[in-house]
Amino acid sequence: MVPILTVDEVSKKLGISRKTVYNVIKKAEQKGIVLTEVVVKAGVKNTQVFTTEGYAYICNIYPPITNEQSVLNEQGDIFVNHLLEQLRQKDLQLAEKDRQISQLIEQARNYQILLRAEQEKSLPVPKKGFIHRLFGRSLLDK
Repeated sequence: MVPILTVDEVSKKLGISRKTVYNVIKKAEQKGIVLTEVVVKAGVKNTQVFTTEGYAYICNIYPPITNEQSVLNEQGDIFVNHLLEQLRQKDLQLAEKDRQISQLIEQARNYQILLRAEQEKSLPVPKKGFIHRLFGRSLLDK
């Protein structure tokens, strides 16, 4: 068993996350399959590296990304970034429309207040009651 690739290298080659690689290692260990070995790198840190058999095992689950797929991924990333930029522009437009709607609502309220005031001015003075007109006072004035 010759160690060949680190977990980072395998995740990049297969186009999956490091967490997914660690999950595969964990599941394989639960089945009794050893995919990695621990190697001391630079005398400081222990690093997990895949054996050739371990790399073949994970490649059966997640086939490596070809150059064509990586180009498609890059094009997909460009497309996604373009769509995100369009969403940002739409968010800005929506914020502007919300501001305009708020102004229009406030303007409508102001017009309603002015209209009410004008209506009150134009209403005729209410007539006095029959008793008040007859005797010059109301029954309640006693």
